[in-house]
Amino acid sequence: MGIFNINELFGNRKKKAEEFFKQGDELFLSNKFAEAINYYKKAIKAYNRYFEAYVNMGYALIILEKYDEVIKYCDKALALNPEDASELYFVKAECLKKMDKYSQALQNYVKAVNIRMRTLYLIPMATLLYDMEEYDKALEIFDSLEAVNLEDKNDREKVFLYKGKTMEKKGNLKEAIYYFDRALEINPGNAETCDKKASCLYRLGSDTGDMKLVEESVTYYQKALEVDEEYLHSLNGIAISFEVLGKADEALIYYDKALKAYPDVVLIHYNKANLLMSLKRYEEALYHYDMAIQIDPFYFDAYIEKIELLCKMGKPDDASIHRIMLWRF
Repeated sequence: MGIFNINELFGNRKKKAEEFFKQGDELFLSNKFAEAINYYKKAIKAYNRYFEAYVNMGYALIILEKYDEVIKYCDKALALNPEDASELYFVKAECLKKMDKYSQALQNYVKAVNIRMRTLYLIPMATLLYDMEEYDKALEIFDSLEAVNLEDKNDREKVFLYKGKTMEKKGNLKEAIYYFDRALEINPGNAETCDKKASCLYRLGSDTGDMKLVEESVTYYQKALEVDEEYLHSLNGIAISFEVLGKADEALIYYDKALKAYPDVVLIHYNKANLLMSLKRYEEALYHYDMAIQIDPFYFDAYIEKIELLCKMGKPDDASIHRIMLWRF
C-alpha cells in the first residue's frame, strides 16, 4: 500500500509538471520567454527530473542572454544523471559558445554527440570548429553530413555554405564556389552565400587577371545587396571590384553607401582614401586618412599612406612629423 502511494504521488507530480511544461511551451512559441521560464521552473519544482523543462528553459534563457543561469540549470539537471543527457550537454555547449568559451563549448558538443549522433548537434559543433579555425576537423564533419544526404533543406544549405567557407579558408576557391552554388540552389536569397561567392570570384579573377570573373563578382555582390542593402562586406567588396575594373565613380558610390551606413568603419575610410589618392583628389583623400586614424589611432597603414600623400601634396615637413609619430609606435 505504501509503495502504491509513493508511485501515485510521483505520478501526480509528473502530471502537474507536464501541465506547467505545456504552458511554458505555449508561451515560448509566442515569444514570451520570461513568462515561459517561470512555467518551466514550476515544472521542475513539481518534478525535478522533468528534463525537457530544463532543456527548453535553457533555450529561453539563451535567447534572453542569461548565460549563467543556463549553466546553473544544466549542471543541476546533469547532476541527476538523466538517462539521455545529450540535449542538456548541447544546450550548455550553445550557451558556452555564446559566451565565447569555445574550448568548453566543444567539450560539451562532444559529450552530446557521444551520447546521440544527431544532425542537431553535429552542425553547430562543426561550425564551432570552423570558428576555432580547425578547418580540417570541421570539414570532416561536413563531409560526413553531406554523405548522408540530409532531408532538411535548411541543414543541407548550411552544410554547403560552411563547406564553401571552409574551402575558401583553405584557399580552394573553385571548390568553394562549387559549394556556394549548391547552397544557392537551395536558397538563392541568402546574402552571405552570394557575398562569399562574389569574394571567391574576385580573388580568382584578381589572382589570374581574368576580369570576367571580377565582373561576375560584381553581379553576386549586387545580389547580396538586393537582399540586404547595408551588407558591409558586399558594399566594400563591390567597391573594390569596381576599382579593379577601372570604374572609379562606381566604386566611390559604394564606398559612400558603406560610410553612410557604417561611418566608423576604418577600412572603408582607408580604402576610399587610397582610391581618392590614386585619382589625385588629395584633399579628400587626406580627410579619409585622418578619419581612419581618428577612429583607430593604431591603424599603421593609414599613417604610411598619409605620409606618401603629404609628400605628393608638397608637404614634406608634415610628412616628417607623421614619420616620427609612426616610429614612436
